[in-house]
Amino acid sequence: MSRAQAKPEHRVVSQAGFRGLYAVTPDEPDIGLLVRKVRKALAGGARILQYRNKSANAALRREQGAALLALCREARVPLVINDDLDLARAIGADGLHLGREDVSIAVARAQLGEDRLLGVSCYDSSSSLSPREKPAPTMSPSAAPSRPRPSRKQRVRRFRSIARRARG
Repeated sequence: MSRAQAKPEHRVVSQAGFRGLYAVTPDEPDIGLLVRKVRKALAGGARILQYRNKSANAALRREQGAALLALCREARVPLVINDDLDLARAIGADGLHLGREDVSIAVARAQLGEDRLLGVSCYDSSSSLSPREKPAPTMSPSAAPSRPRPSRKQRVRRFRSIARRARG
């Protein structure tokens, strides 16, 4: 599916913020199965979809990304690409999610533009953004390490602390 078929001019990104389910795709090599799973997630109320496939090669990621972008456009749900600035730009995705090993927020913002979503993983309070970097509009905690899970109150306190530090 080409970028033109996905109708990138109908981007659904808004600065109003999002509430609801943030769905993340599994590492699924079968594009048909992935599309069926995403359709169910969108029908179930997903408000943002993050395409994440760490095991696929670049060609498969591009094919899957384009297919998911078309589904998201139809559902008027933003598509965020995980860790792949080139893919996000190539297919005209609504945003990008950065991890620890990815390009800087400044580089991603410069290449994506101000109108796209930009998220960053927060691993702990020491990985928050420096005051010189413009904060990303969205943040998400990383996968939990294999240790006892903190209470909800502790997690909320930690997230608020990270967010405060990110704002400078």
